[in-house]
Amino acid sequence: MRFSKLFILIFFGNSFQYASGVDLIHDTSTLDQVRIEINQVYNYQFDSANNTLVYLQNTYPNHPVTPFFEGLIYYWKYYPLISGKPGAGEFEQVMEETWQRSRILKEYGNQTEGVFFELMSRAFIVMYHADNGRSSKAISHLGKIYRDILASFDLQENFIEFFFITGLYNYYREAYPEAHPVYKPAAVFFRRGD
Repeated sequence: MRFSKLFILIFFGNSFQYASGVDLIHDTSTLDQVRIEINQVYNYQFDSANNTLVYLQNTYPNHPVTPFFEGLIYYWKYYPLISGKPGAGEFEQVMEETWQRSRILKEYGNQTEGVFFELMSRAFIVMYHADNGRSSKAISHLGKIYRDILASFDLQENFIEFFFITGLYNYYREAYPEAHPVYKPAAVFFRRGD
């Protein structure tokens, strides 16, 4: 949980200037609104955060940032997010919408934002499924997450936040099999860490 809060805050608080692609990166007014929304969500000020979400919906109606932030609101407003309870279905829907929009960004050449938003939305949905004891649903996303992590290695120079993602991968790729030797044989199928 702390990881996701920290990562989202770092990403949207400081780092849009490092990415390239759609006009979102150069829109300081929207970036200011995003910073405000992050603080509002984490301070449980959901009515204010919803106002910012409306702003994003009007300003970037087709960008994955909009459903992703809506998903963050659902995730924290209804935390713990429990399958079948209020907010859960909506959360799943907007996270799926996020990765669909992310794929469109990738198709139009914005690999950096496309990879980031697909990776983050799938990571949140995996965390949600794992928290609800639905391992098979969580596992179904891991291949796409792994693909985007590998793409992150190539995008590190374009977007500094990918160093964080790839650093986590590098650490766990080496440390987890050492701590849990039963997984060592499976680790040979994954890119080596540092």
